[in-house]
Order: sequence, then structure tokens, then C-alpha cells
Amino acid sequence: MGEQDGRRPLRARELEIARLIAGGLSTRAVAERLVLSERTVENHLHRAYRAFGITGRAELPGALARRDEHDDRHERQGEPDGG
Repeated sequence: MGEQDGRRPLRARELEIARLIAGGLSTRAVAERLVLSERTVENHLHRAYRAFGITGRAELPGALARRDEHDDRHERQGEPDGG
């Protein structure tokens, strides 16, 4: 598996939003928390979906878990995390 299924690495804001959504927050709640428009949150979220190779919110927890496992493996091997 490449960077998030061979796609580009996630940006920090995309990852932050993906984690909040996966944690159960609504788009509106994330927008309010991060002082962004709902449209901006949705844009970041859809870019995160593409980076993970997924199609929706229901897949986020699994995609994040795989990403974290991948990062943990590289840290234990002494490799840089790459993004």
C-alpha cells in the first residue's frame, strides 16, 4: 500500500477534520469548532476521502486506523513518517 492507498498524503487540516468527523461530529460542529464554513469543511473532507481512497464518512474510522497502524510500523522501524 502506498501513501494512503497510493494517493497523495493527507494535509494536516484534512487529517484534523477527518478525525473530528470520524469521532462523530457533524460538518456544522466541525465548522464551528475550527471557525470555518461548512463548505470548507466539506471540501477538506472530500480531499481526505480521495487521499484515503474511500467514498464516505462511514469508512473514515477504518481508514484512520490503517493510517495510524502504518505510521506506527514506520516509527518502530525508525523510518520518517512521510506526512
